[in-house]
Amino acid sequence: MDRIVTVPRIVFIIIIIAIIILIAVFAVTNIKAKANDTRRLSNIGTIQEVLFDINKETNDFTRSGCLSDSFVSGCVGDNLFSQKLPFTGILSDPASTDSILKCSQTCQSDIACDYSFKTVEKDNYELHFRLQKGVAGFDAGCFILTPTGIIPIEK
Repeated sequence: MDRIVTVPRIVFIIIIIAIIILIAVFAVTNIKAKANDTRRLSNIGTIQEVLFDINKETNDFTRSGCLSDSFVSGCVGDNLFSQKLPFTGILSDPASTDSILKCSQTCQSDIACDYSFKTVEKDNYELHFRLQKGVAGFDAGCFILTPTGIIPIEK
C-alpha cells in the first residue's frame, strides 16, 4: 500500500484543525465572559453592602458621597463610601477598561459600559450595570441595583 498524502487529505486535516481551534476560541471567550459576570455580581454585592451600611448609620443614601449620574469609581474623596470601600477609584466593570460609557445612559449586554448611578437620593438609589452572558440565575442584559435588590431592565 502506498502512503501518499493527497491534496484532499491535507485539506481535510486543515479543516478539522480549524474547526477544533474555533471551538476552543469560542469556549475560552464564553468562559471569560462568565467569569466577568461573576465578578460583576460580586462587585455589585459589595457596593450594595456598603450602601446598606451607610443608610443604616445615617438613614440617608446621599451621605455616601456618590452623586446621581456618576460612575461608581467616581465616589472617591473624603466620604463614607470611600472610607468603607477604599478601592472605590478602581471599582469598575471588568470588561470596560477606561470606558466613558455609563451603564445608566447606554446599556447593552454586548457593549462595555461601567457601573454608574442614575440617581442617589435620601431614600433611594439606582445603580446600573450589565451582564454579558448571564450567571447565577440572571440572564444577559442590563440591570438596576436598588435598595430592594436587583431588577432587570426590560428591553
